[in-house]
Amino acid sequence: MIFEWKSSVEGVKGSIKIEIPKYAERMNLLKDINLSFIQSGEVKISNDQIETMIKIKDVVQSKVSSVDVEISKKKINSFEDLEYYAEFNVILNELSSIIFNGAKLGN
Repeated sequence: MIFEWKSSVEGVKGSIKIEIPKYAERMNLLKDINLSFIQSGEVKISNDQIETMIKIKDVVQSKVSSVDVEISKKKINSFEDLEYYAEFNVILNELSSIIFNGAKLGN
């Protein structure tokens, strides 16, 4: 399933299309990265945080099919180019949450 994330991040306009894996694949990705859920549905990091964040970034990057955002009036069309901006961390968190939790009905 392709999901279009629309930015609600301050200073960021546009959207990013991502592939949302089916449930079993999502659970295997979580296992591979050594992540687990806490009751609120948030992802809990259970090993070295820096290494885990790099793995999460790699998973998200592999699921991105297109980028069409604007930050500070600069057009960005690739995931790699997003990495240079401070807003990347917030975007990465939002995208990873969607990929690991799945899309909500009605979106």
